[in-house]
Amino acid sequence: MKRALATGIATLGLAACSIVDPHPDWVQTPSKTAVAELLSGHSLTGQVIREHELPAEDLNALPPILVSAAKEIEAAHASPYSRAKALHLRLLGPVPTGGFGIDYNAVNPTLPPTRAFAARKVNCLSYTLIYVAMARQMNLVAEVNDVILPPAWDMREGSNTMMLLRHVNAKVRLRTGEELIVDLEMQRYNPSYRQQTISGRRVEALYYSNRAMEILAEGDNLAAFRHMRRALELDPGRSYIWNNLGNLYFRNQRLLDAETAYLQGLSWNPRDLSLTSNLGTLYGTVGQKERAEYFRRLAAEYREANPYFAYTRAQVALDQGELRQAELLALSAIEKLDTEPRFYALAAQVYEQLGDTVKARDMQRQADEIYRKLFL
Repeated sequence: MKRALATGIATLGLAACSIVDPHPDWVQTPSKTAVAELLSGHSLTGQVIREHELPAEDLNALPPILVSAAKEIEAAHASPYSRAKALHLRLLGPVPTGGFGIDYNAVNPTLPPTRAFAARKVNCLSYTLIYVAMARQMNLVAEVNDVILPPAWDMREGSNTMMLLRHVNAKVRLRTGEELIVDLEMQRYNPSYRQQTISGRRVEALYYSNRAMEILAEGDNLAAFRHMRRALELDPGRSYIWNNLGNLYFRNQRLLDAETAYLQGLSWNPRDLSLTSNLGTLYGTVGQKERAEYFRRLAAEYREANPYFAYTRAQVALDQGELRQAELLALSAIEKLDTEPRFYALAAQVYEQLGDTVKARDMQRQADEIYRKLFL
């Protein structure tokens, strides 16, 4: 949550080197000097953070017990599919039946494979790192799959706060040319979501960025900054990491630095919706009404056009018993995106409560059909 800030700052300005297309000419890419100062950490911590102070984790190392387990599974199973399945079961299976008893929870900390296994606690990224490393020990073609989840909105007290979330799973390529997705939260996954396999420096950047946000939630600004800086050194083109860095500076009332981070991220991805929304908030905080209005308008236009916003509003209306409003919003979401099974499932719930069993069955049938097409 962003804390309330004083509004006594009159203007924010940066030396610029280029316009961020397709925005107006006052939306400028920050200068190299401004970015270097931002990444030094001096204004946040009172010191210049040196390279040797940044975290360094080995994300590929496995403890000997897991290497041995991988070799055992490889020897016992001939096909890539059976190996991939056996590995998944071995990691999560209970100890009395020969499994490792690893506990999954989305709120478990992001840790490298060795430490995550020692704790027997993983989140989606920690588990994926373990799984992919072991799968490669078994000569499987396995990769980390970075999934961009649809936007969600926090509608409490009419805030309309947008949340863009990422999800990670493992992708195994089979001999048949098919791809096997290994995911601990399949209810969050949809093959139609925007996604890409990532490796090397990009996986490391995702790890350090995730870890930074966990540390930030614990209140350690210095350690969070070090992790974000490492992430940006590994993959400077990821706008979401610049957005996270901007949020760190914003929370600490370093608004010039927050603006630098947000605009640097926008230079990499001019349509990043989190950056657009946060710039609207930042400029509103310091009283730059025209700039705030520009970015708020962009965010509002996206919000109103997005089927998932209609879906979220439909859920709220259903919870509040406003069934006709929920119906209109669910149908609006379907009209904007007719390949999302959750929209039809929600419409089925609405019609069920309206007492229209025919429409409820039809909507549920369409949801089931789309789901089967996606996953079979």
